[in-house]
Amino acid sequence: MTCFKLSGKNMKWILLTFSATLWMQTIQAQNFTIKRIEQTPDDIIIYYDLETNEKQSPHLVQVFSSTDNFLNPLMKVSGDVGIDVKPGANRKIIWNVKKELGSTFNGDVQLELRGKKYAPFITMGSIGKNQMIKRTKKTEFTWTGDTNKKRLMFTLFRNEEVVTGFPNISNTGKTKISLPAKVKPGSGYYFMITEVGNTGNIVKTEEFTVKKRIPVVVKFVPAVIAVGVVILLLPEKERDVVGIPLGPPSGN
Repeated sequence: MTCFKLSGKNMKWILLTFSATLWMQTIQAQNFTIKRIEQTPDDIIIYYDLETNEKQSPHLVQVFSSTDNFLNPLMKVSGDVGIDVKPGANRKIIWNVKKELGSTFNGDVQLELRGKKYAPFITMGSIGKNQMIKRTKKTEFTWTGDTNKKRLMFTLFRNEEVVTGFPNISNTGKTKISLPAKVKPGSGYYFMITEVGNTGNIVKTEEFTVKKRIPVVVKFVPAVIAVGVVILLLPEKERDVVGIPLGPPSGN
């Protein structure tokens, strides 16, 4: 267990103890070693070695903290963490403390690393049409595998940043999701799907592109037509005014 004292004032951190543990499923000839821990104004960086006789086997590595009693993995982490981590030396995890806890956080924090040989508990089907999803339009997602009565959490990411979440989705093999209009158009989006109550069951979808449901040019068509009508009618109205005969001068 690694314990830190985090002070919200200037985010100065003091390392209280230096040790860590990694829980893993039983695998022959495995060895996990924390090499060192560094601190920067924004991050805590954990260096470790993961050695196993299955060199190419992907592993799931997650970091938990005492801020929620080690219930959910930290989200603002990058590097050799998450799914598909390959065994080897000089692995690195970067935890952005300010983004995770806020710049005013003040208190003790313990960190726990957990890992296991990775195997997806479900297999996702294709996403949308040509890996593209339109905002505010329901898109069907399908999957096979360990379907049961448990609930799933669909978390939308873009370039490792959380965008929004869709909780309490039934694990029935299919669902329909409508992305809100606030989701920005562009590429680099993907879903991380976890089983509620079991963060070790997690899969990542293929990346896809988000597009607006109605192109901007279509929205301007009614306005363009209205302006055209006004322009065409104005000359005709002007001719009507000019063509009105004048009455005779007063007094004649």
